[in-house]
Amino acid sequence: MPKTFQNKWADTPFALIPTPIYQGEDKTDSFVRGASEMALVHNCIIRGLNSIYLQAPYLSPSDHADFILYAQGWSGVIHAHHEGEETIIFPTIEEKTGQAGIMSTNVAQHQAFSTGLSAFDTYLLTPPSDFSGPRLVEIIDDFAPSLVTHLTEEIATLLALKEYRGSVDIVAIMEAEGEKIMKNINKTLFLSFMAANLDVTFEDGIHTKFPPAPWFVKFLMHWVWPLPKRRVWRFGSTTPRGVPKELPLAPKKEEEEGK
Repeated sequence: MPKTFQNKWADTPFALIPTPIYQGEDKTDSFVRGASEMALVHNCIIRGLNSIYLQAPYLSPSDHADFILYAQGWSGVIHAHHEGEETIIFPTIEEKTGQAGIMSTNVAQHQAFSTGLSAFDTYLLTPPSDFSGPRLVEIIDDFAPSLVTHLTEEIATLLALKEYRGSVDIVAIMEAEGEKIMKNINKTLFLSFMAANLDVTFEDGIHTKFPPAPWFVKFLMHWVWPLPKRRVWRFGSTTPRGVPKELPLAPKKEEEEGK
């Protein structure tokens, strides 16, 4: 059968996370909704990681400065998200359940990749003239498996909190975390990165209302805020409409026509 070739997309090498809603859980349940929204956030992070991993080896020197800023955007999202978990989500869950240490596994998972993430951050301070994409991939190889394991397993952890539904309002806790993040981060950088890796077609397009933000905020994050640094966000995995796109610098992959 004739074959065509196209650039890889950011669904590999690190696997995306299925949402509990798509897997048939009760979508009216607050814990299912909360865990599903967390999975969608984590998938933006994973797509971003994949887009960095796949494109870094193929950079030209003229790409380095933009790519470094793109990678710093990814790291900023990770740090803000996990700080919000450790200062808002995890302590509140422990308080509401009355179970000290109930989230200790999650905290330990954060620590498992913290050294590697620090090495990633440090390397991004390298001058563009000395930057090496393959070296960045080596650093990612050191911590990404632990990171992705954490991002994946946390969804089941949130679902397991159903037994405390009488005392834990998981949606309210996650909203409190989101509000804190928005107060303390560079919104333009943070939301532009998320928009560059938010796939509205994921799982048959059932999550088109995510994130739960006013329409004008979504318009700004997709069409306005990224414009001044559009050369940075070109490395992202989705178009401004939230549709998956070929990664501009990724290697080709074979696909049989008609698949």
